[in-house]
Amino acid sequence: MQKVLILGSCGMLGSVLCEYLLQSNYQVIGIDKVNLENKFEKYKLYNIDLLDFFKVEEIIFQEKPNIIINVAAIVNLNLCEENYELAKLLHVDLNERFLNLSKKISFKFIYISTDSVFDGTKSNYIEEDLAIPLNNYAKTKFLGEEEVKKMEDYIVIRTNIYGYSDRQNSLLKWAYDELNKDKKIYGYKNVIFNPVSIYQLADAILILIQKNFKGVLNIVSDKPISKFEFLKIIEEYLKKKNLVQESILEDENSNLKRPKNTTLSIKKMENIIEKRYKIEDGITRVLRGVKNENRK
Repeated sequence: MQKVLILGSCGMLGSVLCEYLLQSNYQVIGIDKVNLENKFEKYKLYNIDLLDFFKVEEIIFQEKPNIIINVAAIVNLNLCEENYELAKLLHVDLNERFLNLSKKISFKFIYISTDSVFDGTKSNYIEEDLAIPLNNYAKTKFLGEEEVKKMEDYIVIRTNIYGYSDRQNSLLKWAYDELNKDKKIYGYKNVIFNPVSIYQLADAILILIQKNFKGVLNIVSDKPISKFEFLKIIEEYLKKKNLVQESILEDENSNLKRPKNTTLSIKKMENIIEKRYKIEDGITRVLRGVKNENRK
């Protein structure tokens, strides 16, 4: 039985990934600074800060995982702009420490990166396209990729994910909560992406592990969609009307630069994992899960 260590195991993606791995008979270990009491009794959870690398290193040598998956990130873009050093610590320096550790102990390292490493001046980016990050979040995530790519056995996944978690803000969570209060919300018509759900990404990661893939890979849905259209799908699912309104992202309105088109090519993904992920299916799966949780 292969042993998998997940960095950030209690987060929106990490918690789902733990469930998928356990269901596929992997031995799972988690590291997260958040203590969620006994919610995760099915796997061993270490409640420590990932930036306390001496303790993290002790766990690695003690547990000797076959695979390490780094899903930890500071997803607050404004915080990354205000505190570059903090973003660098988690997104770059942590991976550099694992690079050094990989020279002492053998493991496959999987790093969840972002579609935001590109500047959005084109579309349908392939894995080999030149990365031009526009903000500190994207810059540090890209620099983190560069450290991972120095390892012997690695996967860098470029993606954009959505899901629902009580302890983590996301576009879908915000929309779901606001629409259920019958509040109007606004979605950018000129910001285009092709995101996947946390369940679809977890599924893809399992396939990549099973296929022993190595390299950089885009994991995204099968078609581009605007933020406005994304919100309209949620509105339709909730049987609301005329609450989602169009808006335009204007460059001059903020000091935080954001790419307007981060759509990624799925050509290589289709060849490797041999499937497509539909955005409507992904949103429905997430929202169905939220409704089921609310009934408990």
